[in-house]
Amino acid sequence: MKKSFLFLMLAAMVAFVLACTPKEQPKPDSSKDATETPSQEPSANPSDEPSDEPSAEPSDEPSDEPSVEPTESEDPSSEPGEPSVEPEGISIDGDPSDWDALDPEYVTSIVHADAEGIGLKSGKVFYDDKVYVLLEVSDEALAKGVADGKLRFHIFINSDYSFGGGYNSHWKELNINYATEGKMTSGGAYCDYSSKLYAIEPGTAWATSDSGYSPVFSAAGDGNYYELSMDYTDFPGGLATTFGIGFDIADGGYTTIDYLPNDGEASHLATVVKYGTEPLEAPGPITIDGEFEDWADIEGVSGSNLGAFKATSDANNLYFYCHRTTGGRYSAIWGGEGYVYVGFELDDDPSNNTAKLWAANSYDLLILVKPYGGTSESPSFKAAPGDGIAPDGCSVSNIKCAGVTDEEGAKFEFSIPRADLVNIPASEIVITAWGNKDLCSEGDVSLHCTL
Repeated sequence: MKKSFLFLMLAAMVAFVLACTPKEQPKPDSSKDATETPSQEPSANPSDEPSDEPSAEPSDEPSDEPSVEPTESEDPSSEPGEPSVEPEGISIDGDPSDWDALDPEYVTSIVHADAEGIGLKSGKVFYDDKVYVLLEVSDEALAKGVADGKLRFHIFINSDYSFGGGYNSHWKELNINYATEGKMTSGGAYCDYSSKLYAIEPGTAWATSDSGYSPVFSAAGDGNYYELSMDYTDFPGGLATTFGIGFDIADGGYTTIDYLPNDGEASHLATVVKYGTEPLEAPGPITIDGEFEDWADIEGVSGSNLGAFKATSDANNLYFYCHRTTGGRYSAIWGGEGYVYVGFELDDDPSNNTAKLWAANSYDLLILVKPYGGTSESPSFKAAPGDGIAPDGCSVSNIKCAGVTDEEGAKFEFSIPRADLVNIPASEIVITAWGNKDLCSEGDVSLHCTL
C-alpha cells in the first residue's frame, strides 16, 4: 500500500512540474510567405491557460523586403521605355484602347491637317513582329462606302527608306516602291483586307506590276476605327527598320476621298521606326522628283551642248544631274535614241581600266543611261539602264530617274545604289559624261569630285 501511495505521489508531482513549466513556442517557418495567414491549430501546450512567460525564441526582426514578390510589370530591372504590354497584345478588333499601353516613342501618330478630316481623320502605326495600323475614319467616308457598296483602301510603302522610285500625287517624294489595293468596307460593313503587293515602277504614278508576294493581313473595324496588321515575312528585299508609309481611301469608282499623311501641299510619307531600333538617318541630299532646286549649291561642269553635269552622293546612293540642248538637230534623242555615258576613273590609273566602250575610252566603271522616252512632241523620262556597261559584279538595273523639258532643253536626274557598283574610294575621283546626238561636240566633260 505504501509503495502504491508513494508511486501516486511521485506521479502527481511530475505532472504538476510539467504543467507549470512554460512550453517552448515553435520557431516560425522562414520558407513561408510573411503574409501567410497564421495557423488556427491549437497549441501543443496541454494547458488551456495563457502563459505570461515570453516565447523561448524571439520574433524575427522587421524586414525591408516586400511581403509579396513584385509582379512582372513592377520588376525594377525592367528597361525604361519598354511598353507595359507586349506588341502581340494589340487585338485586331477596331478597339483603340490597347494602343495606349505601347511605348509612344515607337508609335507613329498621324494627324490630318484638317482637324475634322474629310475621310481619314487620324492614324497610328506600330512596327514590331508585324506592322500594325489604326485609322480613324469619318462618318462621311463610311456613308460613302455604304452608298457605293465598298470603300477602297490603298497602302503606299517606301520599303527601303531611300529616295527614288514611283510617286503618288498625294506626297512630294518620288520614293514609293510598293502599294496594296483592297477594300476597307463591303456592303456597308468593315471587311477582311487582302491584296497582292504591287511594285511601282520608278518614275511612274501607278504603272504597277505584281511583285509575286502577297502579305498576310488581318483587319477589323468598329464604329469609326479601323485596325489592320501586316505580316512582312519575306517582304521583297526586306522591310528596313525605318520605312515610309501612307494611306488613302477611294470610292467605288477609284476617286480618292482622302489620304494620310495630309499636311496640305507639303505632305510627305509618315516615317515608321521598328520597336527597339534607332531611326535611320533621313536619306538623300537629292530627291529624284524632276525638280532641281536641291542641285543649286552643288558644283558641276558644262560643255557646248551639255548645259550642266553634276554628281553627289549619300551613304546609300550616287546622284547625277544632266542638262542638255534638245533644239534643232539635237531633238533626235527622244524615243530611246539618246543616251548618256558616265565613266568613272577611280584610282587615277588608266592602265588598269576594264570598262570600255571603245579603245579610246576606258574606265574603272562605266554606266549607260537611256532616259529619253516619248517623242519630241510629247517627251517623257524613264529609268532605263541601257546596255549597262560595267565591271563584273556590278548592276545598273536599279537606276531611278526623273526629268523635265523647257526652253533650255532636257533636264534629268538619276540615282543608282552604291551597293550595285564597285566600291567608290573616299577621295577625289574623275567622272566623265558624254553621249550620242552631239551631247558634247568638243569631247568629254570631266568632273572632279568626291562621292
